[in-house]
Amino acid sequence: MKTIALHYPGHLTSFALSSSDRDQILAGVEYNSGFYEPHIMNVLTHIVKPDWVCLDIGANIGAISLAMSFLASGGGAVFAFEPSSENFQYLSMNVRQNKAGNIIPLKLGVYEENKRMAFSFIDFGGGWSHLTTEYAERGIQETVTCVKLDDWAVERGLRRLDLIKLDVEGAEVPALKGAEGIIRGFRPDLIVEFNPGAQQTIFHEDPSLLYRKLQELYPSLYIIDFNYTVVQLHSYEQLMSYFRDGREVVDLYGTYK
Repeated sequence: MKTIALHYPGHLTSFALSSSDRDQILAGVEYNSGFYEPHIMNVLTHIVKPDWVCLDIGANIGAISLAMSFLASGGGAVFAFEPSSENFQYLSMNVRQNKAGNIIPLKLGVYEENKRMAFSFIDFGGGWSHLTTEYAERGIQETVTCVKLDDWAVERGLRRLDLIKLDVEGAEVPALKGAEGIIRGFRPDLIVEFNPGAQQTIFHEDPSLLYRKLQELYPSLYIIDFNYTVVQLHSYEQLMSYFRDGREVVDLYGTYK
């Protein structure tokens, strides 16, 4: 195990972040002077209010959950979904050691139906773990419980939802299909990773399906760029132009505002 300091951009606040000493994502945070996805953290700083209820779908070891927790510390809550046994162990540890009492860790994946599913855990980088498919079975295999978010919200008695962060290594389309009710009902902001390589490799899915689903659900879409700009997204061609230089992922922001 290894523990490093995770810094919050623009704040004196930092968190203790622990994971396996094999975790290349943790090593990347250390290499980047303790910062993790600062372009996403910057957007969170500008949108999350102290009383917001947030969902971190694909929470991994909890870096984004901790940021949400800090920003929503005035009565808000963070539900952190992570299906992997090892990732969930570190997520729970990071919640405890940072005394982040408004984070509720949930050992669950998210899908378009409630079912048990095969899962591939990548031991050298837990954040790259994914649902196992006929096209991709890598790493350590386990069976995980996945939920349809619309059903989970009813069961939980959810009365408010302000933000969903979704990063599930190519399974974003089924996750969103299972959340259409709460998205249309609560109209939360959405931060989602667009990863065409994962969609194509793991699910043999056309990446345009995710773009079209986002268009159906959100009246306004934006690209969150690495240079801290937020650019309005008008077309699939515009989105795909960001991948011409070898870039692997683009983070998107959907809003009803």
